[in-house]
Amino acid sequence: MDPTVKIEINQPIIQKVLRVEEAAAWLMKLNNETKIYSQENVKRWYGTLTKYSVPPYRPQADFGSQTKRVLRPGICCPKCHKFDWTTYRYYLCCCH
Repeated sequence: MDPTVKIEINQPIIQKVLRVEEAAAWLMKLNNETKIYSQENVKRWYGTLTKYSVPPYRPQADFGSQTKRVLRPGICCPKCHKFDWTTYRYYLCCCH
């Protein structure tokens, strides 16, 4: 948190780590370099990159694919988790 601190890491980089916003520019640069090198190198680069690719994230339970939602509108009691309330002028009181 101290802005005056300076950290230097003198270890050589073994793997290149990219942020999401840097990935597109890096892939475009790699695509331009493949036009220069032989097809043999292109296959090797492609094989290396496919080992590090991951499938896109998708949750197991997707609410868009459910035909009927089981959500209930209203206020849930934090103690008994029921929705039955008695209404008074300035407050609500759980019936349970």
